[in-house]
Amino acid sequence: MIRAVVLDQIGRPALVRELDLIEPRAGEVRVRMLASGVCHSDLHVRDGEWDRPTPIVMGHEGAGIVEAVGPGVTSPRVGELVALSWLIPCGVCRSCRRGRIWECPDSPSYRHTLFDGETAFRRDHGGAPVRSYCAIATMAEASVVPAAAAIPLPDGVDPGAAALIGCCVTTGVGAVLKTAAVPPGSSVAVIGLGGVGLSSLPVGGTAVLVGMTPVGERAAFEVFPFVDGARRIIGSNYGSAEPAIDFPRYASWALDGRLPIDRLIDRRIAIDDVEDAFAQMRAGRYVRQVIEF
Repeated sequence: MIRAVVLDQIGRPALVRELDLIEPRAGEVRVRMLASGVCHSDLHVRDGEWDRPTPIVMGHEGAGIVEAVGPGVTSPRVGELVALSWLIPCGVCRSCRRGRIWECPDSPSYRHTLFDGETAFRRDHGGAPVRSYCAIATMAEASVVPAAAAIPLPDGVDPGAAALIGCCVTTGVGAVLKTAAVPPGSSVAVIGLGGVGLSSLPVGGTAVLVGMTPVGERAAFEVFPFVDGARRIIGSNYGSAEPAIDFPRYASWALDGRLPIDRLIDRRIAIDDVEDAFAQMRAGRYVRQVIEF
């Protein structure tokens, strides 16, 4: 049995419950969580701004130690620190074959299950299934995930920083360096300095939309100056990330002091404090709160 943050009903409090966790099967690994970020995407689900199936174990920004691997898994290895990617490539679609996995239409992340539709969690000794948010469910003491979601990181990375690499850091840094390809020395304006925005701070007619809004939210612009000025609007999903390549790169930059990820974390909490963390987020307090296990 492990403890996990479970959302039983959209719009209701997320509660810490004890659940059964399956053993990793072929192509899967079990990760003992060390840290999980509390992201605004979690709040969108908690508050009903995004429709997701329930019951579901929350969290999609996490890092931990690999405890066990299923048959056929050669990477990651037992004992390695991994950051978890919330977008898991199917590996066979056109986008994945082109290396554009952020466009993958058949990721298990969107089903919130493992590849075959099985759930990693169950209630009460093999009872009703409980889904994993984005197929990784980082707000749990441990999780079983596809091996492709668990990206090994260099030794010495702080688990809290490793967790943020799994979402906000990769989203923010990648939006600048990969999606928009901002040249060194350029001036940029960052509007909305949350975890993602601060990760991209230290665009010539280009607006890059990064943050995920509530479903149905709309924006408007005047067409003439948009066309007359040859301006561009670009949507950036997950910072155009290739997690197996980008996660270790960003981690090495953190170790070198070039990417001070630890400065994003201004509150470290226990798993039982998650509802208070959501309340603090609604009030606009803190940049990134991190659950430590």
